[in-house]
Amino acid sequence: MIKVIAKISIKDGEVENFFKIAEKLIDESRKEVANESYELVRDVDNTNNFYFIETWISKNGLQNHSTQPHFLEAVGLLQNVASAPLEITNTKVIL
Repeated sequence: MIKVIAKISIKDGEVENFFKIAEKLIDESRKEVANESYELVRDVDNTNNFYFIETWISKNGLQNHSTQPHFLEAVGLLQNVASAPLEITNTKVIL
């Protein structure tokens, strides 16, 4: 299993727009066969920081995800509301 942790910092005043983009991305991503889970969490200390927490059954499944139209659209839209580049970490579940 591959677990992705993607941090995004959102510009002041853009959180509601971010939620709309994120909701569509999450809804569509959860429909993918290789997706085990796809969640959005918010930093409790810095409320403009969010983390997508994703679980994929394989590296191939994750790679396929990155070619999907809903993913590509979201990446483009997220650049407009983000205050910094996305920070993405791909991890492998070991225990």
